[in-house]
Amino acid sequence: MEERSLRQASVAQIHSKNDTMATMQSDLYSVVVAIQVQLQSIEDQMQSYHKNKSVLGEGLSANTERVVTTIPEDQKVSLASIHLEGKAELWFQSYLEGNDYLSWEQFILVVLERIDDINPELMIASFISGLHDDIKGVVISLKPSTLSQAISIAKQQELTIDAIVKRADEEEAYLAESEGIDNHEEEISNEDM
Repeated sequence: MEERSLRQASVAQIHSKNDTMATMQSDLYSVVVAIQVQLQSIEDQMQSYHKNKSVLGEGLSANTERVVTTIPEDQKVSLASIHLEGKAELWFQSYLEGNDYLSWEQFILVVLERIDDINPELMIASFISGLHDDIKGVVISLKPSTLSQAISIAKQQELTIDAIVKRADEEEAYLAESEGIDNHEEEISNEDM
C-alpha cells in the first residue's frame, strides 16, 4: 500500500512538473514572440533611418558627382555658384571680381582653401548638426576637438548601428528557423498520437 502511495505521489509530481514545464514553454514562446516583434521594430527603424547610405552623405556625394560629370565643363562653375548663399555668395562674387575665368578644378581648389580658413569649432558644429539624431548624440557626448575626430566617431557609431541591424537580422532568421523546427516537431508528435 505504501508503495502505491509513493507511486501516486511520484505521478502527481511528474504531472505537476509537466504542467510547470508546459507553462514555462508557453511563457518562453511568448517571450520569443515579443523579442521577434522588438527586433523587427528595431530593424525597421534602423532601415528607415539607414536607407543604405552613409551618415557622411557618401551616397549623396556619388549622386552629385554623377550629375556633375554630365554638365559641360564651361558651365559647372556657374551652376555651382548659383547654389551659394549668404557669406559664401558674397565671398565668391568678390573673388570673381579679381579673376576673369575660373575652371572647375580651380573653383574646387579655391573653395577648399576657403574652407581651410573656417574656424574648426564651426566646422565641427556644422558637421554634427547634419548628422542623424542617433549618431549626433553620441558624437556630442564624446566632445570631439577636431573635425576628423567627429567624423571618426560618427563613422564608428554608424558601424555600430550596422552591426546591430545585422545581428537583429541574424537573430530573426535563427528564431524563424527555430520556430520552423518546433512546428515540425509538433507535427511529428501529433502524427505519433
